[in-house]
Amino acid sequence: MAGLVGKLDEVFLSVKDLDSMRRFYTETLGLEEEFHHAGEMDRLRTGGAALVLKASKQSSEGVSLIFGCAGIEDVLQELSDQGVTVTRFRTAIGAPG
Repeated sequence: MAGLVGKLDEVFLSVKDLDSMRRFYTETLGLEEEFHHAGEMDRLRTGGAALVLKASKQSSEGVSLIFGCAGIEDVLQELSDQGVTVTRFRTAIGAPG
């Protein structure tokens, strides 16, 4: 039996500083911007569901974004070299690495 809905298309994330978060996701993580509405929202391509950053007075809470990558140690080193603080990470249960 098919599900009632298809794949997840978009995830909205409320952010206080839209420009800073857009730069982080595009310049640091390398996501591609698909749509930009100055001061209101940005839609970023993730390879799956789009990530939509929406300007807000209050940031989203309790949201986890999990991106796949090859060579986690190299990725963590690259992020560290760029000044990003990585406080903790986990691998998926049963996943290699």
